[in-house]
Amino acid sequence: MTGWLDPVRRALDHGRPRWFFRDDDAGWDDARLASLIDAFRTAGVRVDLAAIPAAVAPRLGRRLGELIDEGSISVHQHGWAHADHETSGRRSEFGAGRPASAQARDIARGRRALAYLLGRQPAPIFTPPWNRCTRVTAGLLPPLGFTAISVDASAPPSGISGLTEIPVTLDWVRSFSRGGRAGLARELHRAAAAPGDAAIGVMLHHAAMGDDDLAALRDLLSLLRERAASELTCMERLADENSLTPVSPSGHGARAR
Repeated sequence: MTGWLDPVRRALDHGRPRWFFRDDDAGWDDARLASLIDAFRTAGVRVDLAAIPAAVAPRLGRRLGELIDEGSISVHQHGWAHADHETSGRRSEFGAGRPASAQARDIARGRRALAYLLGRQPAPIFTPPWNRCTRVTAGLLPPLGFTAISVDASAPPSGISGLTEIPVTLDWVRSFSRGGRAGLARELHRAAAAPGDAAIGVMLHHAAMGDDDLAALRDLLSLLRERAASELTCMERLADENSLTPVSPSGHGARAR
């Protein structure tokens, strides 16, 4: 039954926002990642995977390369090892507690490692672990070959020339854990009904998603394929655009994890 998605249906009746899905932490819990990818392949929807270079095993890298060739997924870089380097405050792998030289070293070796594991260059997009980094980090990215960064819609734009911002709007796991399907439907409706033409970025964390999450995700993907197939997009396509205006996050919207 998909009646829980009625609020989203109503929003889709009055507009056609673009949607993309970013799943974080590829390299952790390969079995659960495979289940999530299966949900997207069955629906015929592409998913963007943010992969942790130091965590991706060779076998997973080969499989992801096959799925890239198939057109089912896109893979980009999720930091280096998803390690917290801050001595106080919020966790961050690329925070104020690290010199720029150390950050640049980890970003560069992560890009090389992913290219080797996938058998091709990853998408030139950087998603920092915990959905946060400093402006210094963002400034390191264009010289290292990146054209886009994806953080939270509530974060201020980095303002770095040559770097497209692709913010995520809604944290699936947080919304689902707090309010179940009804709460998730409210957040999806709020994002879909927001003014403007910004893309709605749904942030997933496969390793934290149970069977109920995946069943609800399949419902949403089916609805979007039925009602808004032409508006399903991906981060690489968005990165080719000159600018994006993020949807204002709701009180229970996307937050750093």
